[in-house]
Amino acid sequence: DEMECLIKGSNFLLNNIPNEAFTFRKNKSPEINFEKIGCDFPYLLVNIGSGVSMLKVHSDEHFERVGGTAMGGGTFWGLGSLLTKAQGFDELLALAENGDSSSVD
Repeated sequence: DEMECLIKGSNFLLNNIPNEAFTFRKNKSPEINFEKIGCDFPYLLVNIGSGVSMLKVHSDEHFERVGGTAMGGGTFWGLGSLLTKAQGFDELLALAENGDSSSVD
């Protein structure tokens, strides 16, 4: 299935390509540390596409979806293109940054 393939592909990258992932430790110095080669379980995998899925990966075969939303980059781009005159994703991001959410119903 799709999620199993995603996990196996991520584990392959983590075990074979240095600096492919990072750890975040709040109030530590440095807070962000890029990892060398190796896959430490458990880890959180965030997959962003037309939706967003957050997966807690326990091992190569065991994982669980712990959160997510149907709204992702593809949905944002599609709706933004239909509702604005933006010519690209970066322009949509700029509009979102400068927008005023208090004026939206």
